[in-house]
Amino acid sequence: PLDRPAYLVGSSVTLRASQRGFRSDTMQVFTRAEGDAEWHAAPLRVDAEGRAAHSATNAAKTFECYFASGRIQSRRVTVNVTERPRIVNLTVEYELPAYARRAPIVQPRSDGNLKALFGSSVVLTIEANKPLKTAVMARSFAKEPEPFGVGGRHARAVVRLDLDQWRADERAAIPESYRLTLTDEFGYTNADADRAYELVVQKDQPPAISFVGLPHKSSAQEPHILEKNLAGIALTVRAKDDWGVGKVTLHYRLEDLDTSAEKLKDSRTRRFDVPRAEVPQLSLLRLAELGATVGQRIVFWAEAEDTYDLEPQRGPHTARTPAYKLAVVSQEDLFTEVVYKDDWSTQWYDALKVATLSDREVPVRQSPDREPPAKVAEKLLNAPQLTDRLRGADRRLVQDYFDSLNLGKAK
Repeated sequence: PLDRPAYLVGSSVTLRASQRGFRSDTMQVFTRAEGDAEWHAAPLRVDAEGRAAHSATNAAKTFECYFASGRIQSRRVTVNVTERPRIVNLTVEYELPAYARRAPIVQPRSDGNLKALFGSSVVLTIEANKPLKTAVMARSFAKEPEPFGVGGRHARAVVRLDLDQWRADERAAIPESYRLTLTDEFGYTNADADRAYELVVQKDQPPAISFVGLPHKSSAQEPHILEKNLAGIALTVRAKDDWGVGKVTLHYRLEDLDTSAEKLKDSRTRRFDVPRAEVPQLSLLRLAELGATVGQRIVFWAEAEDTYDLEPQRGPHTARTPAYKLAVVSQEDLFTEVVYKDDWSTQWYDALKVATLSDREVPVRQSPDREPPAKVAEKLLNAPQLTDRLRGADRRLVQDYFDSLNLGKAK
């Protein structure tokens, strides 16, 4: 009898036969590889007790075998030669939480390293090189392994990523790992059963929101605006979120500029039926619509919400801009502000200067008249640097030049 139901490819298989009830010095072994039609015979040496052995080295395929001595034959034996189970392909499908309102994401050929949003279901489908008996997933975040449903060469499992320990974890990405063990009908397992695959559980992050095109340099400023210019200022925001912005709200109020008493308080909301990962520009209100008058202050800020709903007690994630202020003033107030502004700048006059340049008189020249060329030449000739540095032909050349100037003056 064989010592195991199957042998791995490349193994050496030893088959033994013994004679019972007869004695012969000759014996042959006959082998036929799986798929072949012909048998191959090889003589064997028989010992004194009538026993013989045949070794098949580096077995590559399943084969049949029997022994024969004259007319007497042994029963036929099938020697199963197989390879270890291995993963040929791994398909991953991410079923996102309902609040994301997105179709499942399918990776038809995954490397096994997973990144999934908290609350998702991950469907793993294994295609193996041979029929499987079992397939299990050992997980770093669970004591018991997760079994796969097995059918032939395929195995399938669904992993739900919604543990309370992850819900309470404040990290944006939580690293975990898992291992896959495949077992065939002969009990062999995959060679990489100890390989650790990455599993990163991603937490939904809050959105981001900001205003676009405000006259402010920062939220600490309170620009003064003429009432007639309010129509030219629109409150426009940009927002984004990792899995989609669900709602944007503009809050505003009017208050007295002197007493800060509240005159009006309201808000405007824009909802998105399909969450938007990015809202590049959303105009919510023009300041003229508020009916603000001189002596009032406009205070406003914006909020963005995503659609996260896995923690009902906390609600969706939100983001809020700083509160901005605008003062509605008269023309006289604006002029007074300019005149007594602490950070005075000549730029306030630039427009006036340009407008009046054409009306200005050309100023009288204040510099003295030029000296005669001959006098200038005489001074240059007597300068120390000329007498010290110029020699021979160079000095003669300079002297001739000065003489020509004197000659021109005399004429």
